[in-house]
Amino acid sequence: VYLFYQHVHYDVVYCSVATFNADAKLISEPVIIDSIMLQDPRKIRLFNLITNPAKSHIMTFSKMVENEQVVKISTSLFDRKMNSLDKAEMLIVSPNGADMLREFQLDNNGNLIFFRGILNDETGVFTRADVLIKPAAQDTVTFTTIRVNDLAVREMRLQTDNTNNTIIAAAMFGKGSKMDIAGIFTITIDILNNNIVAGKPLFFSDSLRQECKLTAIPKRSTFDDYVIDEIIPYKNGGYALLIERRIAEGSRYPGN
Repeated sequence: VYLFYQHVHYDVVYCSVATFNADAKLISEPVIIDSIMLQDPRKIRLFNLITNPAKSHIMTFSKMVENEQVVKISTSLFDRKMNSLDKAEMLIVSPNGADMLREFQLDNNGNLIFFRGILNDETGVFTRADVLIKPAAQDTVTFTTIRVNDLAVREMRLQTDNTNNTIIAAAMFGKGSKMDIAGIFTITIDILNNNIVAGKPLFFSDSLRQECKLTAIPKRSTFDDYVIDEIIPYKNGGYALLIERRIAEGSRYPGN
């Protein structure tokens, strides 16, 4: 078992790891694996930790805002025995801030995959959506732009399909003046060639809306409270989307 922890000393955040055996006995003294200098000691930025599905790679990464347009991402990649494989720093243009860089994932080859959204400030929908790939042990970042055209997209999810070496991107989109959810938009991206191999919008049928219709909610707004919870890849190249209705009820406990 690896125990990762972080601590601050003066204006530096350290990320360390200690190793335990199956009896929960410490077998390796804590080792510092990464550190980052804080721009403002009052604003602590912690490391994020991700692993790939095969558990063969582990990565720590951090996001630091350089200015209103640029975010610096620092990454450290390790194998399953915590041997260092790669360390990199990237400057990524993100006009809407660090929060628009999300969905960070590692594939089974150690490639870092994440998403960048650029918003329309007036409507809050994407004017552009990019899937970025930082290959393991390479100092380059490639990206594929997803054209949403006239579809109103506010959120997007990613899932790496390691069997077929692809990335699945999915989003719920709205149409019309009230932006009621009209369907699901999906795209499949080939990781090796970094190009789109399939994708299209899928509109919800009237029969499905009627089946899922709720009392006191117009049929056109049936799916407005739904979000994509998970993307499940199939070995044959297909996938399933799990969507979930999330609402807030009551004034005392918003967010339930």
